[in-house]
This record gives sequence, C-alpha cells and structure tokens, in this order.
Amino acid sequence: MKRLISLTRLILLISLFHHITISLFAEDWIVPPDKAEKTAPFVFSKESVEKGAELFVKNCQSCHGDPTRGNFAKLDPTPEDPASEKFKELTDGEMFYKITNGRGTMPQFKMILSEDDRWDLISYIRSFHSGYIQPEPELTSMTGAGERASMTILFDSLSKMVTISVYTVKNDMKSPVKGAEVLFFVKRYFGNLSLGDAVRTNEEGIISYPFPDGIAGDSTGQLTLIAQLNESSGYGNAKKAILVPLGVPTEWISLTAPRAMWNINFKAPVWLILSYSLTVLGVLLALVYIMLQIRKIFYLGSAVDDAKSDKP
Repeated sequence: MKRLISLTRLILLISLFHHITISLFAEDWIVPPDKAEKTAPFVFSKESVEKGAELFVKNCQSCHGDPTRGNFAKLDPTPEDPASEKFKELTDGEMFYKITNGRGTMPQFKMILSEDDRWDLISYIRSFHSGYIQPEPELTSMTGAGERASMTILFDSLSKMVTISVYTVKNDMKSPVKGAEVLFFVKRYFGNLSLGDAVRTNEEGIISYPFPDGIAGDSTGQLTLIAQLNESSGYGNAKKAILVPLGVPTEWISLTAPRAMWNINFKAPVWLILSYSLTVLGVLLALVYIMLQIRKIFYLGSAVDDAKSDKP
C-alpha cells in the first residue's frame, strides 16, 4: 500500500510539473509599451513584401506554416497562422519585438536577420491582413542629421588590424558618427559566430579592431569577418563583410560527408544513434518496471481481499 501511495504521489507531481510548465509558456507575451509603439523605418512596398515572402519561407514556414492554411506546427505554445486575427491584432512594434527577441522555441532573429529583413517579414505578414494601414514610418531611428549611418571596413595586412569607419552622408559630405556601436561576427555554416560585446566608435567615428586569437578559419586561415551596426544605438543597421587571413587553419567536415548531416539513420552520427537507443531502452525498462510493480501491488491487494473473505 505504501508503494501505491508513493507511486500516486509521483504521478501527481509529474502532472503538476507539466501543468506549471505549460502555464508558464502559454501565458500572454507582454511587450513593453515603448516597444509596442515602434514603427517601420520605411514604407512597405511590393518589393518589401516579395523579400519578406522569401525570408518567411526560409526562416518561419517550418513552424508557422503557410499563411491562411492554418498548417502551423503543433508546438507549445502554438506558433499560430500569421494570417490569423491574433496576428492582425498585434501592432507592428509588438510583432517586431517578438521576431527580434524570440521566446521558448522561437529563436532571437536579431542574431539571424537584419533590422530591415525583420521589417520586410512584417510587410509580408501584413499583406494577409485586410484593412491594414501602415503607421507613419519612424524617422526617429535615424541619426540626428536625418540619415542612416553608413560604414566601411578595411584590413591592414601589415598590422593585421581591422578598421571600421562609421559616417553619415549629407550633400555629398561625410560626417563621422561618434559613439555608434558595432557588433562583430564570423560567418559560419548556420548563422554567424558572435565575437563579443559591441564596440563604440571614437570621436572620428572609427574603430580599430584587434581580431581575437583562436578563431577557426578555412584550411588556409581565411574567414569572413562581418561588422554590423547595433540597431539599438539608433544609427540604423548597416553591415559590411570582408575576407581576412586571421583565422586558425582548419579542415572543416563537408556537410555532404557521411554522418556530417543526416535525415536517415544511415547518415546519423554513431554517438547520436547510441545515445538515442540507450535513452529509449532506459525509458522502456522504466515503464516495464512500473507496470510490474503495479501488477505486484494488484496481486498483493487481491491476496489480502481473499484472506479477508476466507475468515469466518
């Protein structure tokens, strides 16, 4: 009887944990008021919708499905159909905030897509919302001169130093941007490898960036360095890339090599197959053990009942 009580308590605890987990993830996704009021920095157009459609297929369709078809993935919380009323009720700022920061199974697309790419996605989603009228584009995200900052990136092979210059152009005159934050990445197969915190430009709008040691490059040490303005600093999101010989020579495994990428057991890494098989076996053995204990408890209870019924 004690074992039955313990088993019942365990089942109740598991059920309670599952309920709490679902509740936490299913709660409303609150967006800060100042973020909810944010608007796009450009007018949505046929071109932005077309670009957004391409980005949606590559980055969003696997979870959100095809707009208007309701064939989104059965996840918790549910991704929902972008053409639904739930999406239509969101402000552009709320949608931008959620795409940017992600939550749960949804990634932070600020690490994957540029600011303009994310607005193009919203442009595409809005094309399914009848009656939608775009708010006035937000020019406050531009620089004080009313223009977005541009950027150049240069590499000095002698000093092995990368130099970034951030500036605005007005009337064919360049003006350096002081205090602009620049993020650095190295291109990888999937996404980009961040090289740390943002670095600010000096009084002349320049950053002399000492590339960190130990970063893997190709077989000759070449790698693609990406510099991107941090959009949160208010100067736009200009991005530049340059090929530099600053990496550690590395022989990368081809994505088409055996057991490098997989979609069938034959291609899967051996360690993954073993781990998965042992996990499944462990779960099955645990279930068998529980069933045997329940069976044992049942027979013990029956024996007790029979003994009681045999008494005069």
